[in-house]
Amino acid sequence: MCGDALEVRLMEKGFNLSNTVRWVGDKRYIVSSAGKPDIDIATPARFGGRDDLWSPLDLLIASVNACLLSAFVAVSERLGARFVSYESEASGHLEVSGGALKFTELVVRPTITVESESDVQKVERAIKAAEEHCPVARSLSVPIRVEPKINIR
Repeated sequence: MCGDALEVRLMEKGFNLSNTVRWVGDKRYIVSSAGKPDIDIATPARFGGRDDLWSPLDLLIASVNACLLSAFVAVSERLGARFVSYESEASGHLEVSGGALKFTELVVRPTITVESESDVQKVERAIKAAEEHCPVARSLSVPIRVEPKINIR
């Protein structure tokens, strides 16, 4: 099935995703989903957990970061935006707001390398469209800033 037809079908019907989280002690948990490798996570060290494992906070930031990349690749294919490499760093700021600890901003800084100047404009359009089409980012109320840097090889 071609990408456009699949996207239309998914938009009409939607789909479900699921996983299981199991406590294994010592503020450590295992996330499982059928057919995928388990993820060992822990409460952040700042809250009495561990620094050597992913935390739910890390995973939220990583989800936004990875979703933006996935959307960028999909949009780039549609626009014919050619790129040589993509790597992004993401960060989030947590603070007490309205009496609760929450993210008040997420920042994603992709560095995208292209072959030539002629590729820059399409890649700029692709990253902008990816911001608008990333379902993880669109599902969050926290402001997300994307600060791309495009290099020419």
